[in-house]
Amino acid sequence: MSRPIKRTSTYYPNWRGQHRMKSSARPELTTAVGCSAPSSTRPDSTYKSGNVVQTNGATSHYRPKKLFPTLATEYLNLYYACNRCNSLKRDFWPSPVRVKEGSFVPNPCEHVMFEHLRYKGGSVAFVSNAGEWTVELLDLNDTSAVAFREGFIGALDALWAQIEQSKSILGDAKKKLVNASTAAKKAVIDGTIRKAEANLAELESQLKKLVG
Repeated sequence: MSRPIKRTSTYYPNWRGQHRMKSSARPELTTAVGCSAPSSTRPDSTYKSGNVVQTNGATSHYRPKKLFPTLATEYLNLYYACNRCNSLKRDFWPSPVRVKEGSFVPNPCEHVMFEHLRYKGGSVAFVSNAGEWTVELLDLNDTSAVAFREGFIGALDALWAQIEQSKSILGDAKKKLVNASTAAKKAVIDGTIRKAEANLAELESQLKKLVG
C-alpha cells in the first residue's frame, strides 16, 4: 500500500532540473523503474535526430501532477521511466478500493520492489497483487520487451566474461613483471600491462553505459 509522501526539506520550482539532479546523484534512477531498461538501451525509447541518437526517457511523477500539483517538484515523487511505460501509466492513481485490492503501481522510493516484482530471465514475474497489476498495466511481458531483455542479459554476460578475462591477463602480466630478469623482458611485459589496462578500462566503460 502506498504511504503518504513526506515532503523533503528543499523545494525545487523546476521538476525537470530536479530530475537532472536526481539522475546524477542517484545513477540507478536512469534505468526505467517499470521495465528496468537503461535509458540508453530501451528499443522503443530512442530515436535519431540527425546523426545523434536521442533518448526518449522522461521524468515520471509517481503521483500524477494533474491530481497532486503540489508534489510536481517533490524529489521523492519523481523517478525515471521510458516513454512507453510513462505513456501506459499516464495519470493512473488508485482509488481507496483499488489500494485495498492491491491494484497499484509500486514505487521504489516507498516500496520494496522485490516484494512485488521479480525477474526470471527476460520475463517479469509478479509476487503480489500490486505486481500483477503493474505487469498488466505497463505490459511488461510484451514479446518485444522480453526478447530485448534476454538479448541484453546475453550481451551483459558476454561483457562480464571479457572483463574477467582482461583482469586475469592483467594479473598474470603483473606477476611476470616481478620475476622478469632483463630490461627487455620488462619492457615487453610493461607493454602487455598497458594494453590490458586500456582494454579493461574500455570494457568497464561499456558496462557502465549498458547498466546506466
